[in-house]
Amino acid sequence: MITNLKTFGIAPIEFDDESLSSSDLPPISSTLLTQTFHEANLVFDHQHQISTPHDDDTKTDVIPTIPPDSNGHHATGYHPPGGLSAVYNANREGLIFSNGNLLSTSTRPEFRESCREIRGEVHRLGLQILKAMEVDVEHLGLSEECSQWHIKRYVTVTPTATPADGGEGEDTVTVTLPAHTDPSLLSITISSSGGLEYLDRNHQKWNHVHSSFSNSEWKMTVVVGSIMSKVSKVYPVCRHRVSTSTGGTTTASERRMALTYFLRPCPTAVLEGGMTFETWCARTMRRYAKSKTKKPKASKNNEAPKIELDKSIIQNELNKAKDENVDDVPRCSLLYPSDDTPLVGKEQYLGGECSNQPPHFIYAIPGHATRVLLIDPSNNKLSFIGPEFAGEYK
Repeated sequence: MITNLKTFGIAPIEFDDESLSSSDLPPISSTLLTQTFHEANLVFDHQHQISTPHDDDTKTDVIPTIPPDSNGHHATGYHPPGGLSAVYNANREGLIFSNGNLLSTSTRPEFRESCREIRGEVHRLGLQILKAMEVDVEHLGLSEECSQWHIKRYVTVTPTATPADGGEGEDTVTVTLPAHTDPSLLSITISSSGGLEYLDRNHQKWNHVHSSFSNSEWKMTVVVGSIMSKVSKVYPVCRHRVSTSTGGTTTASERRMALTYFLRPCPTAVLEGGMTFETWCARTMRRYAKSKTKKPKASKNNEAPKIELDKSIIQNELNKAKDENVDDVPRCSLLYPSDDTPLVGKEQYLGGECSNQPPHFIYAIPGHATRVLLIDPSNNKLSFIGPEFAGEYK
């Protein structure tokens, strides 16, 4: 496990029939997981029922919906598909637990106790993993009350051809959770099915996490978060995503469910550079709230037409100005070098200097350009002077 965490920032852990199959880590009850996921499914279904019109009072027995613009780092409640950081939750609904808070309804009172038990077991597991990683985190004030966790249920998805995100691998996949890193020390994910992939940065390739024991009832994964990467300098942050194979529609019975526990510092913990974790979270939340939709590149068959400038039109305007006796009025016009070399590219010239002697030449200072540009205001002529200079900035 430690070798995988140091190499890829992610490590799978296998379950047996009863609990976590590792003598070095505290067990997590498979029976408790089954119960918790079952209760969560019923709560999700109940949220859907109360969202439709009823004549009775079932709408009062509802878990509060988290407003889309809420601070996700401290939110507790339910979010529908597309709610709360819509880019990452477009294909899943969730129950979120922050700062030690729990959820329950009068119709499912046992759900609260199941959540309390599973939270304690996963937290103890996380602390034991941190101990095995030999990273000093005592100053970060880790506790169940400071951590956050959630249970997400993926909605039915009709696969669409989606290019691989950030690395090579399958030509097309259906990405149900976009590629991202976690704002935590460690993230422990327990899911009812596969689909989790990580980016092998050395080969720029997406790999399935649980391919070696895909028949296990539960899939557990330990993921290095961005805070751990900064604190340890040894464990790399892991970029990961969830995807499904193309070629069919995901049915309700096949929907992926996942419990993810984020082991994170207390809000007042001071990170590297003197920033508190609370401040760091606020920055992260602003980034997560923004849509990361990439603008498609123009294809060769759909390129924007190039604009060709007709210098004869410009010259006609200049001649008209002379005929109207306005030659003494300052005017703006397009200038061209004497050899008609186009001035294209970014940051070609970074300002200029004007000589204090007539004819008051202007010398443009090259940025990405390779030569100094001489501008003669008396005749609107441009010319290159001096030797060529290499590099982007001079």
